[in-house]
Amino acid sequence: MPCAVRDGGFAVYVYANDHNPPHCHIVWNGGDKVGAVDLETLVVSAGDMPPKRGMKLIRDSIGIVRKAWNELHPDNRVELEE
Repeated sequence: MPCAVRDGGFAVYVYANDHNPPHCHIVWNGGDKVGAVDLETLVVSAGDMPPKRGMKLIRDSIGIVRKAWNELHPDNRVELEE
């Protein structure tokens, strides 16, 4: 899937055929830094810890990111409400 959300130097992606638990990938620093964030708990589950601005982007855009996950993973949906 193309980028779900982009702001400044941050980009948030959700990939088709990705593994559980539901998560997104946040990329920053020109692609040198990547972290995976759980879409239910908003805890970094793998990779680099995003800066505060990156985590704020995910929190502020969680509905968009969860909707993107649900569109790509209809058998493993996450709640859209925060």
